[in-house]
Parts: sequence; structure tokens; C-alpha cells
Amino acid sequence: MHGSESRRLYRWAYAAVGITDFRTKPVTVQLTRWRTARGFIGWATYRAFETSMLTPMWRALAAAADFGIGSTRSLGFGAVKIVSMPNT
Repeated sequence: MHGSESRRLYRWAYAAVGITDFRTKPVTVQLTRWRTARGFIGWATYRAFETSMLTPMWRALAAAADFGIGSTRSLGFGAVKIVSMPNT
């Protein structure tokens, strides 16, 4: 995705996609006797209220899932699963 196309997708998503529901739960994992990792697990439901750029959005979401975008960052996505829900 080129810079201008990614900016266009970002502007579209900002204007046309909204979060409709989410849940999170804090998680603590004891790594060693002295090291603890803290984070969260959860899910979010988004809805596209305007559908002109759904195809490029799905390509970007697939890349996030396939390549583990943010998985090596302390604040980021450790794992992403993208699921299409039927219209309600």
C-alpha cells in the first residue's frame, strides 16, 4: 500500500468505521520468580457505516493478522484475529 493510498484508507476508516462493542480483561503472567508480565486480552467489534473502501481495509487487516503487527511491542497487538460478522 503506497503512502497516498494508506492515508486515504486512514481518513476513510476514521470517518466511516466505529466501534460498537468491546471487552477487556487484565492478565498477569509470572515469567520467573522475579519477573512478571502484565497485559490484557479482549475483543472489539467494529462496524463500517460506509462501505466504499472495505476491500483495502480487509487487505490491511489481513496483513495485521498474518504478520503479527505490534507483537514485538510492549503496547501493541500480540495476536490479531479478524472475523467477519453478518450484518445485523
